[in-house]
Amino acid sequence: MNCSICGAQMERGKDFCPNCGTKIAEMPGGGKRSGSTFGIHNEKMQASQYQNELNFTKDYNNLGINRKSDSGSGSKVGAVIFIIILLIGAGVFAFYWFMIRPYQTKVFELDGFSIEMPKTMETASAADEVFGSVNSFSQDGLKIIADGYENSDVVFAYIIIDYTDYQEIATGGLTLDSTSAETYLSACETMMKSRSDYKFISSGSDNLKCQYRTADDDLMYMNLTVKKKDKAFYLLAMGCREDDMSKYQSKIDKWMKTVSIS
Repeated sequence: MNCSICGAQMERGKDFCPNCGTKIAEMPGGGKRSGSTFGIHNEKMQASQYQNELNFTKDYNNLGINRKSDSGSGSKVGAVIFIIILLIGAGVFAFYWFMIRPYQTKVFELDGFSIEMPKTMETASAADEVFGSVNSFSQDGLKIIADGYENSDVVFAYIIIDYTDYQEIATGGLTLDSTSAETYLSACETMMKSRSDYKFISSGSDNLKCQYRTADDDLMYMNLTVKKKDKAFYLLAMGCREDDMSKYQSKIDKWMKTVSIS
């Protein structure tokens, strides 16, 4: 290399210029053995590399924060979706329970007859409410069967008078054989008229629709049917509270038409 002061040729490894005696360390750029320009360039590269490493570290840290943020956001979205699914499920269940389930029906096979009614109907003392206190019994060949079904909205009751083995005694020429279903229906209507707040709606040859107030002070809609087959009368009644007539009246009328005597 050459001395940067006098320009004399210098041998490598010497600390002084052989011509002017200047210390190499005191020459401009003398501290950089490979030349001043290269030394400065090397410093810049090192500084640039350090800055790049610093920037990379910052970017990585920021990426970690964003990942945590995205993870937290994803958890919140998942929770919201789960809540929405629960609400939808609850809504569907409520719709089924209150709007569909009460109207789902099945055919009940009862004492010598069948009828389509809501699946939710269960055995109850409904006959007492509709026909008064009537108990099943069998005496002198005359058999009486009384029973009832109900759910929270609808009540169904029936009485069967079976006189197959009954030895009839003619009373004024009137016997059970000569009594028609219409005669029994007329007697039932007379009984219903004795109830408070009785209101006639319509009637047919074997059918009566009316309203009356029960002993529990509920206004009831009632569809009453009387049928006769062989030596048995079937008194069948289905009803609902007056407040539920808009929902059940037409359905009750439809269900009562499904009665089939076996």
